[in-house]
Amino acid sequence: MRATYHAMQVAAPGRFEIVERPVPRPAPGEILIAVEACGICDADASNIEKADPAARWVPDHAVVGGERGRVGSITGSPYESERTVDFSVLTGVRPLIDVLPLERAQTAYDRMRSGDATFRMVLTMGDSTDAHQ
Repeated sequence: MRATYHAMQVAAPGRFEIVERPVPRPAPGEILIAVEACGICDADASNIEKADPAARWVPDHAVVGGERGRVGSITGSPYESERTVDFSVLTGVRPLIDVLPLERAQTAYDRMRSGDATFRMVLTMGDSTDAHQ
């Protein structure tokens, strides 16, 4: 396992910077998720615009980890979520997202705020060529 990871944090209201942080050790009862992608959308905007840079805040409400498991949501049970995903695969439904690497977080945020993003910007941790498939 690596000793550090990269994250985008708010450097100033509405501005990001890429930082390197030590990988935390999970406490008993906690898990560590290897993040593959993270979405930012207008739901994040007010927090990003008002964030205190001293807090070193990392937007994190929509992350994708390595397991890609479904536990359930307010929209239904795990079974219903699985059926929805199956339907999407069978009918060719794809998300309305734009994908950029983490290093372009500021570009993603600026596109989202200007209305140039399709719906949500997804930031990937590695090769983003197949992240939306």
